[in-house]
Amino acid sequence: MTQDPPPSAPAGSDWRNSAEWLRSIANAVPQLVWSATAEGIVDFYNFRYKEYAGLTHKPDGTWEWAPVVHPDDAAATLEAWTRATATGEVYDMEHRVERADGTFRWHVSRGVPVRDAQGRVVRWYGSATDIHDLKTAERALHENEARLRATFEGVADGIISLDAAGRVLDLNPAFARMHGFASVDDARLSLDRFVTDFETRDANGMDIPPQGLPFSRAVRGETISDMEIEARRRATGDLLFIGSYNAVPVRDAHGAISQVVVTIRDITERRRAEERQRLLVREVDHRARNALAVVQAVMTLTRADTVDDFAEAVRGRVQTIARCHTRLTENHWLTVGLRNLLDDELKAYEAPDGARTQLHGPAVAIVGSAVQPVSMILHELVTNAVKHGALSGPEGRLTVDWTLRPDGGLRLCWREAGGPPVRPPARRGVGSTVMAGSARQVGGTLDMQWETAGLTCTLVLPPAAIGAVSALAQSGAAAAPASEPAFAVHARRRILVVEDEALLATETAALLSSLGYAAVGPAVTLDEALALAATERDLAAAVLDLNLGGRSSLVVADVLEARGVGVVFATGYADAPVPSPEGRRRPVVQKPVTPGRLADALREVL
Repeated sequence: MTQDPPPSAPAGSDWRNSAEWLRSIANAVPQLVWSATAEGIVDFYNFRYKEYAGLTHKPDGTWEWAPVVHPDDAAATLEAWTRATATGEVYDMEHRVERADGTFRWHVSRGVPVRDAQGRVVRWYGSATDIHDLKTAERALHENEARLRATFEGVADGIISLDAAGRVLDLNPAFARMHGFASVDDARLSLDRFVTDFETRDANGMDIPPQGLPFSRAVRGETISDMEIEARRRATGDLLFIGSYNAVPVRDAHGAISQVVVTIRDITERRRAEERQRLLVREVDHRARNALAVVQAVMTLTRADTVDDFAEAVRGRVQTIARCHTRLTENHWLTVGLRNLLDDELKAYEAPDGARTQLHGPAVAIVGSAVQPVSMILHELVTNAVKHGALSGPEGRLTVDWTLRPDGGLRLCWREAGGPPVRPPARRGVGSTVMAGSARQVGGTLDMQWETAGLTCTLVLPPAAIGAVSALAQSGAAAAPASEPAFAVHARRRILVVEDEALLATETAALLSSLGYAAVGPAVTLDEALALAATERDLAAAVLDLNLGGRSSLVVADVLEARGVGVVFATGYADAPVPSPEGRRRPVVQKPVTPGRLADALREVL
């Protein structure tokens, strides 16, 4: 196949070797084309070179390249050109060349020597190709890669990429830290190794099989978003983190999945905070329901001859409960000072000279769970003293002394004098029942001595009811004898009462009595409940507080049901889980308990 010669080529000439033809080719290309003598003197440049550099004259051997090269590149360019002309090697250089408008653009310049028959360099031909846009793109790409790498290395989320076979391609320091590795290199394991070393569970605590992991699903083409996984070290079972996983497949030019990128956000603290909040909400709900139940119990149990007397009695007891909640809230539900509880109850009855009541004892704090029962005991003592005892007249005097016992418990002695003559009550009233039940609720004892000169009451609290105390605390006397049970057992159908709140236990017994049942107990601790559940005879059913001082009463239910005794649960938690074994009915009544709901629940198990 032949080509026609260019129109300007002389007829019959060898146009492929024609200098004119070479110039035509040089002027047609977009590169800057030049030629130079063996000594490096430029004697030709093409139209594109003239246009780029703004040259108007023909090359006459006086043009020099150095002034158009960027100053920062001039030395390297000169060195490369000098070496090429001295050795005859190909000249190859990247540098910035000035354009006619004064701007510099990156070019790759290349010069090739032409040799004669003896191998001597007789001429140089060269070109300069504009690579400025390529260099700019490369620089931008490098900067982007640097930013991405910095982000990859510094981000708090764990990131890992794996090929379709499960081999680790890359991972960041956060991923290594989350999985307990000392460095990124230590964490460069295969997917099989991760499956071997770590166990994973979903948000419901169920084990996730290898094929269910985000990577495995992404390899199959799925995109995974916010999959919650609990990661544990298989050897020890220790929790490493709870992560929110995202996984995306990466496809090649043919659409095949070439790799998978997985990101993990550590949400352990968020989940712990949510769990704390959930527990707090449940506890607030529980305490609110219990508070309402206690108020209901106060109103149910209070007896009075007139409406005004009833209102006064209820108001006093409810105000005591309210003051307890205020004190506990101020102290984050931890402890309340015993002196604060006494002052709250007695301040309304103190004489201006302060001589009517005398309080003596070390600094003692009552733990949160015992504050309300102790306050109710003090309130009932004050109420009785105001109505019938030392505080009912101007001459009466009250002395309250308390000391710490050798075992860390507390002995408090309440002594009245100067009031009207005292006679033992003909029957046990609601106040006495509440006091005895409250003492038992905290594991303490109460002894009432109705002496003619005045009432003497001794309250003994166990070490568990006492919080922080002063270093100056003194030892006290021995414990008072245990009080009698709060409720008698009658010949009617016997229902065991298990309730750690004294007022609620009293109210439950009263409700049972009104429904025609006999209350057994109440048991206020888990140990007491287990003992009564195992030993009491002829029990028809039981009413169990689900939460006994933070411990579940389900084990008591198991003991009772094994004996054929039906169980009703009472709780202040709205969503308390109560498992019902097959074949057993375990009705649940919400506090505050009403007679109708309690009667319906008992009918289910009787």
